[in-house]
Amino acid sequence: MAEEEGTAVRNAICMWCRGWCPARVHIENGRLVGIDENPDFPRKPFPPLSACARAMAAPEWFYHPERL
Repeated sequence: MAEEEGTAVRNAICMWCRGWCPARVHIENGRLVGIDENPDFPRKPFPPLSACARAMAAPEWFYHPERL
């Protein structure tokens, strides 16, 4: 696990669609705070993960107050 300014960064695969994009998950105090592309992964997602509305909305989706 890598550390960047107090935030844990873990390698993962985003499975919200069939693209299975390589991602880095940023965790702070045990909570997801962001997702971005994993630059070390040999396959690059298309479109880029930074353009993916699902990936960018992940923290809001996980911690939305009306989520069951």
